[in-house]
This record gives sequence, C-alpha cells and structure tokens, in this order.
Amino acid sequence: VTPHQIAVYEEFARNIPGFMSTAQETSQAGPYMVKPMQTYATDEISQIYDKIAREIEQHLHLAIAPPNSPQVQALHSLLEAVILARNSREIVTALSLLQKAVDGLLEGLTLVPTDQEMMLRYRDCHLLVLKGLQDHRAYGPQWTNKNITKRLIECRDEHRYNIEAIDYLIRSHLVSMQQYDLHVAQAMENGLNYMAVAFAMQLVQRFCVEDKSTAQLNEVSFQADFYNTIETLARIATHSRQAPEGLTTLID
Repeated sequence: VTPHQIAVYEEFARNIPGFMSTAQETSQAGPYMVKPMQTYATDEISQIYDKIAREIEQHLHLAIAPPNSPQVQALHSLLEAVILARNSREIVTALSLLQKAVDGLLEGLTLVPTDQEMMLRYRDCHLLVLKGLQDHRAYGPQWTNKNITKRLIECRDEHRYNIEAIDYLIRSHLVSMQQYDLHVAQAMENGLNYMAVAFAMQLVQRFCVEDKSTAQLNEVSFQADFYNTIETLARIATHSRQAPEGLTTLID
C-alpha cells in the first residue's frame, strides 16, 4: 500500500464506521481487519458509499493474491474513488466513480485470468459499485444505466467488444437496452464494420440462442432487447455478397 493510499485510508477511518487507522491496523493480525467503531448519523447516500467501501475492503482482506497484482492495485484504486465520492457527495465525482467501475470491467476482464478467485472478486467489486449507484436512495436506475450505456458506447475500440464484461452488465440490469441495441445495430454500418458484426453475432448467440435453455420469459425478453441488432443482422445475411460465416444459420 502506497503512502498516498495510507493517507486516504486514515481519512476514511475518521469518517466511516467500520474502518480503522494504520495505527490500529498494526495491532491486528492482518492489514485489512475491520474493527467495529462507533456509528453516527449519516444520510442515505453516505451509508451506501460506506457499505460499498466496507465490502471492497473485505474482498481485499480475503483475497489470496500478492499486493502488487494488477487486480489488487485496481481494487485499491477503486476504493479510493469510492472514498472520494463519499466525501464530496458531488454528482461529478459519482460520475467519475461510475466511469472508473465500467472501465475496470471492460479493461480488467479482457485479460486471461491466472487467478479465477481473484478475478471473481475483481468483477464483484466493480459490479457492487455500479449497483450501489443504481440504488434509488443514491442516483437511481435511470441516471446510472444511462451513464453506464454512454460509457460503453464511447469507450476505446480495444475494449468496446468485451463480451464478458457486457454480459455481466446486461444480466445485472445495468444497461439501457434500447439505447445499447440501437448503438450495436448502427455500429455494424450495414455490414461494413466487421468487428461490430462479429460482436453483434456473439450477443445474439449468447442472449437469444444459448439462453433458450433457460426460462421462456428470458428468451422473449432478450429477443425484444436486441430487436434492432437482430433485424440488422438479418438484412446483412440477406443482402451482403459475403455474409460472415455462420450468420445465416444464426438468424435462422
């Protein structure tokens, strides 16, 4: 843990029930032990941030990974962003935290995990930040989902087609599907954008074909969510001189 991180944690310990200072840490068995502290009255959004911070700290405490691993360092950075948002309680810092959590999923889950347990903690910490912001006592689903979707649309090309990250966000009900569906359909450029077409095929395969083994309700719901994507893929399959391999079979 860097001196800057220690300073941030000490500031957090003075404000957040359940955190402890570095002086208290040295008397405990581990560096991330949580010691109950006297609680005090806070507003609801502060309580949500406090809960997120405690859960991330608990994940860090339980993680079996070297402190200098990229995932551990990223979670420390995410925790600092939670602390900043909690202390400022400004919508600008909340938006910055949201973007950091989305970017963390898109960038961090692209790596082949060498430690599956750590990767699951990494994923869960980023999702709990977004679900916390989505809470109606914080910023609510409309604001949160709109800004998550905006971030997905505007992110760098090398991370835009991370199917695993998108899957987690969609199944966690963190994406504005109508907006995202239109974006995917338009991004294909009537078949000219091969990467977007391949990604759209992955989405349809995963959500509208493979999910047929689940409840019928889910199948219908996801097919409706990807209406424009499916329609665009169907047009490409029909009118393109060289339709991508497997597209015709997928649409049928």
